[in-house]
Amino acid sequence: AAGGVTFAAAVEALVVYTAETRNVQLAHNSSGVGSKVSVQSYSRPIGPGFALFFSRILIANSGLRLVSAPVSRVASDAGLVNPAANVLGDFVGGVTMGMLATPISQAYVFTVSSAKALEAQSVERALLVGGFLRRLCVGSAGGISPFLLRDMGIRGSY
Repeated sequence: AAGGVTFAAAVEALVVYTAETRNVQLAHNSSGVGSKVSVQSYSRPIGPGFALFFSRILIANSGLRLVSAPVSRVASDAGLVNPAANVLGDFVGGVTMGMLATPISQAYVFTVSSAKALEAQSVERALLVGGFLRRLCVGSAGGISPFLLRDMGIRGSY
């Protein structure tokens, strides 16, 4: 099952990466915030942020394909009858893994909409993304950032 999820995520990433990256970059450029960035070429199906994009898809898809069944079994063992146990498993799996994919999704958007990240070489880009994730995930008191929790809640609600 994990191989199938990985393969499906790779295919989806290859098909959608350019269009979604262009969408993020066009929205960023039209927002007037920060430096404008070059827009991803249609002839370039892989570019900066691709690994993050693929990882986001892989994590999110794992909810229905890998997490749902164990949650459904636990719900069924606890006395919830099918199909309600399956619906609960799908819901919990999808929402949980979608929420866990939130920081990866935001790191992807940062990567493709930051002129500095786009111009950087791989190691420097990884350091920039790491810094972004620290600012995103760690609150001022050292715990989990309330903004990250908010964003994960928003992601889980749709």
